[in-house]
Amino acid sequence: MSKVQRKVVKKGRRQQGLSTEMILLILGGAVIVVIVLAALLWPKPQVVVVGDPQGLAMCGSVPCPAKGDPKAPVVLVEISSFT
Repeated sequence: MSKVQRKVVKKGRRQQGLSTEMILLILGGAVIVVIVLAALLWPKPQVVVVGDPQGLAMCGSVPCPAKGDPKAPVVLVEISSFT
């Protein structure tokens, strides 16, 4: 008699498409990219040098309305537009 050899094939989890770990890795990378781009493109505040070299205290050809001591160590200039 001849011997019959049998092979036992173990069926494992068959992966179709992307695994959950891969999806989480891709989403995590996308979040990091968005945070880095937001940090690089975020508008920086303007620095105004003491002495008003840009003429921000002038409203056209007349001085803007002001309150307080003109010799104060800190001067705040508010510029707004309703349009």
